Amino acid sequence: RLPGQTAAIQRDEAVSLLDIFPTLIDLAGQTSDGRVSLAGRSLKPLLENHEAETTWPDGVVNSVSPGNHSLRTKA
Repeated sequence: RLPGQTAAIQRDEAVSLLDIFPTLIDLAGQTSDGRVSLAGRSLKPLLENHEAETTWPDGVVNSVSPGNHSLRTKA
């Protein structure tokens, strides 16, 4: 939940740990300072309005080591 929200919400979108840093930057009101290579997306749109449909990627790819990858989807 976001600061100031009284209740936690649950979303079904697949997210990545790479989304944490862009989320913190966004919540702090900062810009990415031109970091076009910044991996991940801010989770703020998912957390602000739990009833709204958002444009979110269908899946997240995780790589643990060379040759060890997984794809996680909403379904």
